[in-house]
Amino acid sequence: MMILKIAGLTFILLSCSAVGLIKADALKKRSHRLESICLSLEKLYQLVENSPLESAELISLSFGVRNPKENTAYLKPEDTELLNRFLGEFGMGDREKECRNISLYKTIFEKQLSEAEENSNRLYKLYNSLGFLTGLVICIFFFFF
Repeated sequence: MMILKIAGLTFILLSCSAVGLIKADALKKRSHRLESICLSLEKLYQLVENSPLESAELISLSFGVRNPKENTAYLKPEDTELLNRFLGEFGMGDREKECRNISLYKTIFEKQLSEAEENSNRLYKLYNSLGFLTGLVICIFFFFF
């Protein structure tokens, strides 16, 4: 009976630790995704400046996908809304206006990226530790009761 109890407590501890790791990893992945968007916007700026291609082709070349709206995993809703707004406005003006618009959104996304990196650095260890400690508290509770 004691072996089953220890096995169950080990499972609880590992599960809680895994949840903390998953949550911490999601913070890092958001930062990486925002960094990818910033790099894509920079590439798009260069393409708009130098290429006579249509807007859909430029988006495809710079973002690496046909529809960047579909690749919004790990982004917050406000990040997704900002990306959708940019993609909705893209292709509506002349080359100069498009370059200004891309620069504006790149600046906004860079600000989002710096906030995401700050949150990630601040909360990464917290989520890892919190998951483990929550599992440990639950194990202690069930072991003695």
